[in-house]
Amino acid sequence: MDQLQAGCSYELVVTNCLGLVRYRIGDVVKVTRFMRYDVASRRQAEDAPAAATAAADAPGQKQVVDAPVILFERRAGVALNLVWEKYDEGQLLEAVAGAVAVLLKGKGAGSQQQQQQQQRQLAAFPGLAEFTVRESIEDEARKHYAFYWELTQQQQQQQQQQQQQQQQQGDTPTGTASSGSTTPTPATSTTTSSSSSDYSAVFTAADLAHWEAVLNYQLSQHSKVYASLLAAGQVSPAEITLVAPGAFAALKEAAVAAKGISPSQFKMPTVVASGSSQVRHLEARRVALV
Repeated sequence: MDQLQAGCSYELVVTNCLGLVRYRIGDVVKVTRFMRYDVASRRQAEDAPAAATAAADAPGQKQVVDAPVILFERRAGVALNLVWEKYDEGQLLEAVAGAVAVLLKGKGAGSQQQQQQQQRQLAAFPGLAEFTVRESIEDEARKHYAFYWELTQQQQQQQQQQQQQQQQQGDTPTGTASSGSTTPTPATSTTTSSSSSDYSAVFTAADLAHWEAVLNYQLSQHSKVYASLLAAGQVSPAEITLVAPGAFAALKEAAVAAKGISPSQFKMPTVVASGSSQVRHLEARRVALV
Protein backbone atom coordinates (compact mmCIF):
# COMPACT_ATOMS: atom_id res chain seq x y z
CA MET A 1 0.00 0.00 0.00
CA ASP A 2 2.90 2.35 0.66
CA GLN A 3 3.87 2.17 -3.03
CA LEU A 4 0.55 3.50 -4.34
CA GLN A 5 0.60 6.87 -6.09
CA ALA A 6 -2.25 9.32 -6.60
CA GLY A 7 -3.45 9.44 -10.20
CA CYS A 8 -2.27 5.90 -11.02
CA SER A 9 -4.44 2.88 -11.81
CA TYR A 10 -4.06 -0.57 -10.25
CA GLU A 11 -5.65 -4.00 -10.66
CA LEU A 12 -6.96 -5.54 -7.44
CA VAL A 13 -5.43 -8.85 -6.28
CA VAL A 14 -7.18 -10.31 -3.23
CA THR A 15 -5.89 -12.67 -0.54
CA ASN A 16 -8.21 -13.46 2.35
CA CYS A 17 -8.89 -16.00 5.10
CA LEU A 18 -11.53 -17.77 2.99
CA GLY A 19 -8.94 -19.36 0.74
CA LEU A 20 -8.34 -16.77 -1.98
CA VAL A 21 -4.63 -16.36 -2.64
CA ARG A 22 -3.59 -13.54 -4.99
CA TYR A 23 -6.96 -13.79 -6.75
CA ARG A 24 -7.42 -11.34 -9.61
CA ILE A 25 -11.04 -10.19 -9.40
CA GLY A 26 -10.74 -8.20 -12.63
CA ASP A 27 -11.43 -4.71 -11.24
CA VAL A 28 -9.11 -1.82 -12.07
CA VAL A 29 -9.25 1.13 -9.67
CA LYS A 30 -7.67 4.57 -9.69
CA VAL A 31 -6.15 6.24 -6.63
CA THR A 32 -7.63 9.74 -6.55
CA ARG A 33 -6.03 11.02 -3.31
CA PHE A 34 -4.87 10.00 0.16
CA MET A 35 -6.74 10.51 3.43
CA ARG A 36 -5.28 10.61 6.93
CA TYR A 37 -6.99 7.79 8.88
CA ASP A 38 -6.85 7.04 12.60
CA VAL A 39 -6.58 3.25 12.87
CA ALA A 40 -7.29 3.14 16.62
CA SER A 41 -10.56 5.11 16.51
CA ARG A 42 -11.44 4.03 12.94
CA ARG A 43 -12.26 7.52 11.84
CA GLN A 44 -10.93 10.10 9.45
CA ALA A 45 -8.07 12.14 10.83
CA GLU A 46 -7.09 14.44 7.98
CA ASP A 47 -6.48 17.38 10.26
CA ALA A 48 -4.37 15.49 12.77
CA PRO A 49 -0.64 16.10 12.17
CA ALA A 50 1.62 13.07 12.22
CA ALA A 51 3.83 14.63 14.91
CA ALA A 52 0.91 14.85 17.34
CA THR A 53 0.37 11.11 17.23
CA ALA A 54 3.97 9.99 17.12
CA ALA A 55 4.23 9.67 20.90
CA ALA A 56 1.17 7.46 21.07
CA ASP A 57 2.37 5.14 18.33
CA ALA A 58 3.35 1.68 19.49
CA PRO A 59 6.80 0.45 18.40
CA GLY A 60 6.66 -0.61 14.77
CA GLN A 61 2.97 0.28 14.37
CA LYS A 62 1.40 3.53 13.19
CA GLN A 63 -1.88 4.72 14.66
CA VAL A 64 -2.47 7.24 11.84
CA VAL A 65 -1.96 6.17 8.26
CA ASP A 66 -2.42 7.69 4.81
CA ALA A 67 -5.26 5.59 3.36
CA PRO A 68 -5.81 5.70 -0.42
CA VAL A 69 -9.17 6.86 -1.75
CA ILE A 70 -9.93 4.73 -4.81
CA LEU A 71 -12.39 5.02 -7.68
CA PHE A 72 -13.57 2.10 -9.80
CA GLU A 73 -12.28 2.71 -13.31
CA ARG A 74 -12.92 -0.34 -15.49
CA ARG A 75 -12.78 -4.10 -15.83
CA ALA A 76 -9.40 -5.59 -16.73
CA GLY A 77 -9.14 -7.33 -20.07
CA VAL A 78 -12.25 -5.64 -21.52
CA ALA A 79 -11.18 -4.06 -24.79
CA LEU A 80 -11.95 -3.72 -28.49
CA ASN A 81 -9.24 -4.97 -30.82
CA LEU A 82 -9.98 -4.84 -34.54
CA VAL A 83 -6.32 -4.71 -35.59
CA TRP A 84 -3.96 -4.21 -32.66
CA GLU A 85 -5.28 -1.03 -31.04
CA LYS A 86 -6.65 -2.64 -27.83
CA TYR A 87 -9.15 0.10 -27.05
CA ASP A 88 -9.89 -0.59 -23.37
CA GLU A 89 -13.06 0.00 -21.39
CA GLY A 90 -11.76 3.08 -19.61
CA GLN A 91 -11.00 4.82 -22.90
CA LEU A 92 -14.40 3.82 -24.30
CA LEU A 93 -16.27 5.24 -21.33
CA GLU A 94 -14.35 8.50 -21.55
CA ALA A 95 -14.89 8.77 -25.32
CA VAL A 96 -18.63 8.16 -25.09
CA ALA A 97 -18.96 10.57 -22.15
CA GLY A 98 -17.07 13.20 -24.14
CA ALA A 99 -19.31 12.69 -27.18
CA VAL A 100 -22.48 12.96 -25.09
CA ALA A 101 -21.21 16.14 -23.40
CA VAL A 102 -20.51 17.73 -26.79
CA LEU A 103 -23.86 16.68 -28.25
CA LEU A 104 -25.83 17.92 -25.24
CA LYS A 105 -24.24 21.34 -25.75
CA GLY A 106 -25.37 21.30 -29.38
CA LYS A 107 -21.84 21.52 -30.71
CA GLY A 108 -20.14 19.71 -33.55
CA ALA A 109 -17.01 19.61 -35.64
CA GLY A 110 -16.13 22.31 -38.13
CA SER A 111 -16.23 26.10 -38.19
CA GLN A 112 -18.62 28.23 -36.14
CA GLN A 113 -20.76 28.84 -39.22
CA GLN A 114 -20.98 25.09 -39.92
CA GLN A 115 -21.90 24.44 -36.28
CA GLN A 116 -24.70 27.02 -36.50
CA GLN A 117 -26.00 25.35 -39.65
CA GLN A 118 -25.90 21.97 -37.92
CA GLN A 119 -27.86 23.35 -34.98
CA ARG A 120 -30.54 24.73 -37.32
CA GLN A 121 -30.83 21.55 -39.38
CA LEU A 122 -30.40 18.85 -36.71
CA ALA A 123 -32.64 17.90 -33.82
CA ALA A 124 -31.35 18.44 -30.29
CA PHE A 125 -29.63 15.43 -28.78
CA PRO A 126 -31.88 14.09 -25.99
CA GLY A 127 -29.31 12.26 -23.88
CA LEU A 128 -27.92 8.72 -23.62
CA ALA A 129 -29.63 6.25 -21.29
CA GLU A 130 -27.46 3.18 -21.95
CA PHE A 131 -24.97 1.82 -24.47
CA THR A 132 -22.79 -1.11 -25.38
CA VAL A 133 -20.43 -1.85 -28.26
CA ARG A 134 -19.10 -4.81 -30.21
CA GLU A 135 -16.50 -5.48 -32.87
CA SER A 136 -17.90 -5.72 -36.40
CA ILE A 137 -15.68 -7.43 -38.97
CA GLU A 138 -17.56 -7.95 -42.24
CA ASP A 139 -14.34 -8.45 -44.22
CA GLU A 140 -10.72 -7.29 -44.17
CA ALA A 141 -11.73 -3.96 -45.71
CA ARG A 142 -14.70 -3.41 -43.41
CA LYS A 143 -13.85 -3.34 -39.70
CA HIS A 144 -15.52 -0.97 -37.26
CA TYR A 145 -16.94 -0.52 -33.78
CA ALA A 146 -20.71 -1.09 -33.70
CA PHE A 147 -22.39 0.87 -30.89
CA TYR A 148 -25.91 0.32 -29.59
CA TRP A 149 -27.43 3.46 -28.11
CA GLU A 150 -30.65 3.82 -26.16
CA LEU A 151 -31.68 7.46 -25.90
CA THR A 152 -33.11 9.03 -22.77
CA GLN A 153 -36.83 8.36 -22.97
CA GLN A 154 -38.14 11.31 -20.95
CA GLN A 155 -36.09 13.89 -22.82
CA GLN A 156 -37.01 12.31 -26.14
CA GLN A 157 -40.69 12.75 -25.28
CA GLN A 158 -40.01 16.37 -24.38
CA GLN A 159 -38.37 16.84 -27.78
CA GLN A 160 -41.50 15.47 -29.46
CA GLN A 161 -43.67 17.89 -27.49
CA GLN A 162 -41.45 20.81 -28.48
CA GLN A 163 -41.77 19.88 -32.14
CA GLN A 164 -45.54 19.64 -31.80
CA GLN A 165 -45.66 23.11 -30.22
CA GLN A 166 -43.49 24.53 -33.00
CA GLN A 167 -45.79 23.03 -35.61
CA GLN A 168 -48.85 24.51 -33.88
CA GLN A 169 -47.20 27.94 -33.62
CA GLY A 170 -46.33 27.80 -37.30
CA ASP A 171 -50.00 27.38 -38.33
CA THR A 172 -51.42 30.80 -39.38
CA PRO A 173 -55.12 31.35 -38.66
CA THR A 174 -57.03 32.28 -41.81
CA GLY A 175 -60.67 32.95 -42.70
CA THR A 176 -63.27 34.97 -40.79
CA ALA A 177 -66.71 33.72 -39.77
CA SER A 178 -69.82 35.89 -40.08
CA SER A 179 -69.80 36.50 -36.33
CA GLY A 180 -66.33 37.95 -36.54
CA SER A 181 -64.59 34.96 -34.98
CA THR A 182 -61.48 33.58 -36.58
CA THR A 183 -61.47 29.99 -37.77
CA PRO A 184 -57.98 28.44 -37.84
CA THR A 185 -56.92 26.43 -40.83
CA PRO A 186 -56.32 22.78 -39.93
CA ALA A 187 -52.65 21.86 -39.60
CA THR A 188 -51.28 20.22 -42.69
CA SER A 189 -48.12 18.89 -41.04
CA THR A 190 -48.08 15.40 -39.62
CA THR A 191 -48.24 15.28 -35.83
CA THR A 192 -45.34 13.41 -34.25
CA SER A 193 -46.19 10.11 -32.66
CA SER A 194 -46.55 10.06 -28.89
CA SER A 195 -44.89 6.67 -28.77
CA SER A 196 -41.48 7.02 -27.16
CA SER A 197 -40.08 4.29 -29.40
CA ASP A 198 -40.87 6.17 -32.61
CA TYR A 199 -37.48 7.85 -33.03
CA SER A 200 -38.18 8.41 -36.73
CA ALA A 201 -40.82 11.00 -35.78
CA VAL A 202 -38.13 13.18 -34.21
CA PHE A 203 -34.74 12.22 -35.62
CA THR A 204 -33.41 11.57 -39.10
CA ALA A 205 -30.45 9.77 -40.62
CA ALA A 206 -28.66 13.14 -40.71
CA ASP A 207 -28.92 13.38 -36.91
CA LEU A 208 -27.46 9.90 -36.55
CA ALA A 209 -24.60 10.71 -38.95
CA HIS A 210 -23.78 13.80 -36.88
CA TRP A 211 -23.73 11.78 -33.66
CA GLU A 212 -21.41 9.24 -35.31
CA ALA A 213 -19.06 12.00 -36.47
CA VAL A 214 -18.81 13.43 -32.94
CA LEU A 215 -18.32 9.95 -31.46
CA ASN A 216 -15.55 9.08 -33.92
CA TYR A 217 -13.80 12.35 -33.13
CA GLN A 218 -13.88 11.55 -29.41
CA LEU A 219 -12.69 7.98 -30.02
CA SER A 220 -9.72 9.38 -31.93
CA GLN A 221 -8.99 11.90 -29.20
CA HIS A 222 -8.77 9.18 -26.55
CA SER A 223 -6.54 6.80 -28.51
CA LYS A 224 -3.74 7.88 -30.81
CA VAL A 225 -3.44 4.32 -32.10
CA TYR A 226 -7.11 4.24 -33.10
CA ALA A 227 -6.77 7.68 -34.70
CA SER A 228 -3.82 6.52 -36.81
CA LEU A 229 -5.60 3.33 -37.89
CA LEU A 230 -8.71 5.32 -38.82
CA ALA A 231 -6.67 7.84 -40.82
CA ALA A 232 -4.86 5.03 -42.64
CA GLY A 233 -8.14 3.30 -43.50
CA GLN A 234 -7.27 0.15 -41.57
CA VAL A 235 -10.48 0.55 -39.57
CA SER A 236 -13.73 2.14 -40.66
CA PRO A 237 -15.56 4.84 -38.67
CA ALA A 238 -17.67 3.63 -35.76
CA GLU A 239 -21.39 3.27 -36.36
CA ILE A 240 -24.35 3.78 -34.02
CA THR A 241 -27.50 1.66 -33.99
CA LEU A 242 -30.44 3.07 -32.05
CA VAL A 243 -32.51 0.62 -30.03
CA ALA A 244 -36.03 1.16 -28.72
CA PRO A 245 -36.49 2.52 -25.19
CA GLY A 246 -36.53 -0.29 -22.66
CA ALA A 247 -34.31 -2.57 -24.74
CA PHE A 248 -31.52 -2.61 -22.16
CA ALA A 249 -33.97 -3.03 -19.27
CA ALA A 250 -35.46 -6.08 -21.01
CA LEU A 251 -31.96 -7.41 -21.63
CA LYS A 252 -31.16 -7.06 -17.93
CA GLU A 253 -34.35 -8.87 -16.94
CA ALA A 254 -33.55 -11.75 -19.29
CA ALA A 255 -29.97 -12.03 -17.99
CA VAL A 256 -31.08 -11.96 -14.35
CA ALA A 257 -33.69 -14.67 -14.99
CA ALA A 258 -31.25 -16.86 -16.92
CA LYS A 259 -28.42 -16.62 -14.38
CA GLY A 260 -30.61 -16.61 -11.27
CA ILE A 261 -28.85 -13.60 -9.76
CA SER A 262 -30.05 -10.48 -8.00
CA PRO A 263 -30.78 -7.48 -10.28
CA SER A 264 -28.29 -5.45 -8.24
CA GLN A 265 -25.53 -7.90 -9.23
CA PHE A 266 -26.02 -7.44 -12.97
CA LYS A 267 -24.09 -4.79 -14.86
CA MET A 268 -24.48 -4.35 -18.59
CA PRO A 269 -21.07 -5.08 -20.13
CA THR A 270 -19.50 -2.23 -22.05
CA VAL A 271 -18.17 -4.63 -24.70
CA VAL A 272 -20.20 -7.60 -25.97
CA ALA A 273 -19.31 -10.40 -28.38
CA SER A 274 -20.70 -10.16 -31.90
CA GLY A 275 -22.47 -13.52 -31.80
CA SER A 276 -23.79 -13.21 -28.26
CA SER A 277 -27.40 -13.34 -27.10
CA GLN A 278 -27.10 -9.70 -26.04
CA VAL A 279 -26.43 -8.64 -29.62
CA ARG A 280 -29.33 -10.71 -30.96
CA HIS A 281 -31.60 -9.11 -28.36
CA LEU A 282 -30.53 -5.58 -29.31
CA GLU A 283 -30.64 -6.22 -33.06
CA ALA A 284 -34.26 -7.33 -32.69
CA ARG A 285 -35.05 -3.93 -31.15
CA ARG A 286 -33.12 -1.67 -33.51
CA VAL A 287 -34.79 1.47 -34.83
CA ALA A 288 -34.08 2.67 -38.37
CA LEU A 289 -33.93 6.35 -39.26
CA VAL A 290 -34.55 7.81 -42.74
